[in-house]
Amino acid sequence: MSSTFLAVPLKSTNEVDLAKPLISYIETIYQTSNDLSSEIKEAVQELNKLRNKACNQPLDKHQSALDVLTRSSFVILLFYSQQRVIEGEMRKRDTLVIRFLVYLIIYYDQLVAIENKLPITAAQNPIAFKWKDAFDKGSLFFSKASLTLTDGSFERAAVLFNCGALMSGIAASQAMHTDEEMKTSAKLFQQSAGVFAALKDTILGLVQQVPPYL
Repeated sequence: MSSTFLAVPLKSTNEVDLAKPLISYIETIYQTSNDLSSEIKEAVQELNKLRNKACNQPLDKHQSALDVLTRSSFVILLFYSQQRVIEGEMRKRDTLVIRFLVYLIIYYDQLVAIENKLPITAAQNPIAFKWKDAFDKGSLFFSKASLTLTDGSFERAAVLFNCGALMSGIAASQAMHTDEEMKTSAKLFQQSAGVFAALKDTILGLVQQVPPYL
């Protein structure tokens, strides 16, 4: 007996240059030495690359993510409440999708880490983030509905949404041939629900203009 599970669709975005405005803000607000300034610029450039990997990189099924996954204890804890990771279970899934999820989580974690020292708001250090409605399919003459806000909390909300959506997609794609696969799917659906609950209870309260589809 086969069952069909629904997955939440991903939101899409356009490329954003984080480096230039963040470096400009740092140089204006903070007094740094030349050596430290170079390190900061390099770190901001890496953050910019991370966003592109997390939000704009197409899914190429020939890439592998096991090396990235095994280095991220946070992701391991997110996927498994137990203290063990079975590599075979990882190989049963689309490893590139897991890589995509890893990048999303790391990028979200970095956004949280910088929010107090590098605020992104309309009044202070504005950076425009445009995200499209995940549930609007658009039409022949009209593209998907989208919203653009100069708000770091909006960016975090959209990234967290995609984390939950991708977890639901991995859960729905499980083969369901064994008890282990069904348990993995159930666990991922539970974690996806937890992400969306956190999105509703905490992150959305920080966004100045909440889009209806969030």
